[in-house]
Order: sequence, then C-alpha cells, then structure tokens
Amino acid sequence: IHACASGIHAIRRFNESEDVSAADILGGVQRAVNEAIVEDGSPDVEFRPLPDIINAVVDQMEERARNPGRIPGISTGFLKLDEYSGGLEDGTLTVIAAKPSEGKSAICRQMVENACLNGHLCDIFTVEMTDIQEVTRLLCSQAGVDAQNMKLGMLTRGEQMSLSAKMGKVAQWNLRVIDSANLTIEKICRAVIKRSRQRKPGQKYIVVVDYIQICSTAENTANREREVAHITKTAKQCAKATGACFLMPSQLNDTNEARESRAIEQDADNVILLFEPSRYGITEIDFNGEIRNFNNIDDLILQGEKSRSGGVKYAYVQFNKRGNKIIDPEAKQNSQHTDFSTAPNLSAPNF
Repeated sequence: IHACASGIHAIRRFNESEDVSAADILGGVQRAVNEAIVEDGSPDVEFRPLPDIINAVVDQMEERARNPGRIPGISTGFLKLDEYSGGLEDGTLTVIAAKPSEGKSAICRQMVENACLNGHLCDIFTVEMTDIQEVTRLLCSQAGVDAQNMKLGMLTRGEQMSLSAKMGKVAQWNLRVIDSANLTIEKICRAVIKRSRQRKPGQKYIVVVDYIQICSTAENTANREREVAHITKTAKQCAKATGACFLMPSQLNDTNEARESRAIEQDADNVILLFEPSRYGITEIDFNGEIRNFNNIDDLILQGEKSRSGGVKYAYVQFNKRGNKIIDPEAKQNSQHTDFSTAPNLSAPNF
C-alpha cells in the first residue's frame, strides 16, 4: 500500500518540463510495487514439506500392500480397462473418444452406474441430450429393456416389471442429471466445487460432461482450437482441485484424432478410443496368437491410447444399442480370460 501511495504521489508531482520522462516515472512506480510484493514476507507459493509428502507415499504403499491386486481407483465395470488404467482415480481427466454412435456416451454412463451402485457421488452434465433422454437411457441400461420398445410404448409385461423395480433403486442414487445446454464449463466447474464438499469419508466423486465439442466457455478465445483447449484445461484443473474424476466424451475426426484441438489428449490423464471393427472391414484380430472373429456389428474395441498408469492396452466389449448397454464378455469369465495386455495385430484403423 505504501509503494502504491508513493507511486501516486510521484505521478501527481510529474512535470513535463523536468528532465525526466513519464516512462521513467511509471517504471519507478512499477519497480517499487514489485519489490513490495516480493518482500512482503509471505511464501511465494503454498506447498507441503517434502517429508510430509514422503510419509503420504509410504502410507499409500502400505495400504496397497495390505490389499494386493486391488485397483487404486473406482472400478469402471470393465475388467481389462481396470487392469491397465487402475480404475477411475481422484483428480483425473479421462477422455472417451469415438466416431458418432459408437458408444462413447453409453460407456461413460455405464461407469457412472457402476459408481452409483457402490455409493459414490456422481453428476452427469448432459450438454447434448435433455435430462429426460439421459435418464431414459440409464433406466433402460439398468433394467435391461429395449429402448426402442420403450420409446414406442411397446414394452412387454416382463420389461415393465423390470423397469418398475429399477426405478425405485435408481431414485436413491447419489446422482444428479443436469441439463447443461446453457451452462459454460466455468459454471459446471463451480457446481462441481460446491458438490465436492458434500462427500463423506471414503466417498468418490465422478463427473461426466457430455461432450467436449459442444461444451462452451465464457472465456474470449482467438479461435475454436483455443476454446476447446481452454475447456479441457479448465476441466483438468477442476478435477485436480476437487479430487473429482472427470469423464468427457470426445468425437474423432476423419483422421481418427480428437476433433478441433490436440490439447484434448495433452490435458487428459487417460484417453480411451472406441472403434467398431466392422466399420473398418476388420473381421478378425490376432490377440497374441489367439484369433478372435468379429462378425457382429455390435462388437467394439477399447483401445487405451494414453494412460499415466501404463502403456497402450486393448479390450473387447459389445455394444447393445437397443438396450443402451455395453457388455463386457471378460466380466462373465471369472478365470482364464483372454490376455489383451499387449497390442494385438491390428491392420486398421491406425490411431
């Protein structure tokens, strides 16, 4: 304050007839203010002492040693995905990238369902669809009913009973489905910060923003590429600050890269690509000597393009589009499931 007051006084006394320029006066004021900021006695940045961090690492190691084989994050509900990614961990941004209608929103929704079933907090910020459309798909997934039949009012008696039974259970979940067509990423993050304070001990927080390319920002940016980069950067910063796990679907362009900004992959902790083998004319894939045939249009490959926990990995799932359900064949096998831990012999696509 004293430096600012002295600067104002010097500016008021300035006389152009004196042998000193206005730039000299302003430069002196700026130097005085900078020196006052540096020498105010407060620390430059907040940090934890290194011994405290080392103790936290040791505590984490001991906890994992007591529970060998347990993934550090929340299970995604997909065995192979959990194995290479470690599950959905606190403070991370995971991008699910795919072409239109290949299941990127469905797999995010299913991860949320799995988290809700285990008592965790979840938010779905649906930018693309209405809240009614989102919850309809969620209920179809949980009840195992045909979404087309539900849409046309042609549910069987058994489907009606299954749907009715699931509605009451889903209503008890710690889940918010928020129609976010008019919300910027900044408003979404403010809502996440507020809700993160409601977590109970041991409770995790999963946030889905569906999807990146139709999300908006209040920031004035030079072009669309920078706007998208700001969206993912803001989401990552929010995840780190709150300890939430962000899931953000992203569309792929014609060259199988995330649309509109390369910063998407840079900001993300995990990038998972989905693709339909049938779309690329792939009928079989060699997984380490085991030939798997792909004759079903519902077959999907999950490709772990990036993970801070490990290398590139692959998994096979099926997408039941009429039921809005991703089926993991590996989960049906309690033992002797196919090892997809190394890259299979893929001829296309070249991601």
